[in-house]
Amino acid sequence: MLFLTFILLISHQCRSIAPVRVGVRWSMAKILRIPTKVLKQTEFEALLPLLPLTQAGKSLDTVEDMINELQARNRPDLLTLSYNFAGLVFTDEVDQQWLKERFEKMQDILEDSWVYQEMTAKSLEKGREEGRQQGIQAAQQIAISIVARRFPELELLARAIISMIDNLHQLQMLAIELSVASSQEETKHLLFSLGSAI
Repeated sequence: MLFLTFILLISHQCRSIAPVRVGVRWSMAKILRIPTKVLKQTEFEALLPLLPLTQAGKSLDTVEDMINELQARNRPDLLTLSYNFAGLVFTDEVDQQWLKERFEKMQDILEDSWVYQEMTAKSLEKGREEGRQQGIQAAQQIAISIVARRFPELELLARAIISMIDNLHQLQMLAIELSVASSQEETKHLLFSLGSAI
């Protein structure tokens, strides 16, 4: 579940706001009850990205006001959060297109934001890890296929052992060794030696 670093804890009169770390479901219900004007107050500028989530916040005018407020208060660091929160609210294709176009105009500002850079770094890391996993799976399949093609009776053994290897370099070297193994015995020995090393 997505957790926000700051969400509102609201008193019964909606007069006091304090940062708290809570789950999205709880916070969305509370934020939807807040009047938009409360978040526009000077002392709550860090909460401006939440404007689209407020009572009257689901309007393009509110998003435009939010962007203008953030720029006027010299808070470009909050634009990325604003875009993300507005994206939760605007599900209609036309509104999404307007939102994309509006924030694309500020792409340079967004890219300079530490929030954007952190999100980008996390996405890149996730992409690298997924690519690494795909590479490992492909290398495992190649090694298994070599054994299955050359010595079908060793395929189950190869699957059991090779599927436990998660080192891409080791798998690549194994594929070479399996392809040049001169006999079924040599291949079996290779697989067993791997199995004992795991």
